[in-house]
Amino acid sequence: MGRKRLVIPGDELGSVEDLIAGENTVIDDGIIYSSCTGEVKTDRGNRRISVSHEGRISGNMLTGDDVICQVEDVQGNIARCRILLGSGEDRGTHPYDLAYLHLSKISPSYVESMNDMIRINDILRARVTSADPVIEITTLFEEYGVIYSTCPACRVGLRVSGPSKLRCPECGVVVRKKAAIDYGEGKERTPRVDRSDRFPLIKEIR
Repeated sequence: MGRKRLVIPGDELGSVEDLIAGENTVIDDGIIYSSCTGEVKTDRGNRRISVSHEGRISGNMLTGDDVICQVEDVQGNIARCRILLGSGEDRGTHPYDLAYLHLSKISPSYVESMNDMIRINDILRARVTSADPVIEITTLFEEYGVIYSTCPACRVGLRVSGPSKLRCPECGVVVRKKAAIDYGEGKERTPRVDRSDRFPLIKEIR
């Protein structure tokens, strides 16, 4: 099975000469574009292309909520994140399963590439900027960003080495990250609901 393609509103999906525009798409001058953030779905038998924003479960996530996420995929200018904890749960609700982070919402400084600041499996704290039809998040402010990351070589937990830099205590490798200001000690700002049953590592970062 091929890798899922992530898109944001305005991303080109194809031409009406080759494909039929499906759900969450728009047509402009014969070109099909995505009208939402999500994953491209292609029905090759019917030549139909659409965008899915699955992942929302019953709940009441609101703009301004804080969430703890694990980065699942990074493609181009967008990262798909799995929500592990959400402050919306404090209201007796459940968070959405998935959230999307755009390159422009990572840091107030210029970022050329997603992989310069976050990578797959990073744990990050973020703020919800949009909750409908999909969760979109930001890490622009200093309290948001990566709160736990492991060395790409030996999988040991990284430690702060300097501004936007984390260092492996075992092999010494240094990587760039958009780290939260309290990287490694972010307990006080973490939403209170315990979901360590879904992701045991939360016990360590809390």
